[in-house]
Amino acid sequence: MKMFSIATMALFAFAMAMTSFHSEALAGKHTGRNVAIGVAAGLATMAIISGAARANDRARQGRNYCARLMDKCDDGQEWACDKYEDRCED
Repeated sequence: MKMFSIATMALFAFAMAMTSFHSEALAGKHTGRNVAIGVAAGLATMAIISGAARANDRARQGRNYCARLMDKCDDGQEWACDKYEDRCED
């Protein structure tokens, strides 16, 4: 949730910046296009940030998964030992 809030704020700031930097000669022209470009760039940035966060979560879950398998193997569950050997040992 924290990452979503940060990404939303970044999107808002980027969209505001994209629409506010134009010359007086172009005032009122292409503003819809500029807003769309700003929103699209913000969404792309948010997708990249959330993808990196998901990859980090998956890596962390993978370590926890192997730790759980090792615990089950230590408790005598043979299937967990086999899965640990297949998936967690390098």
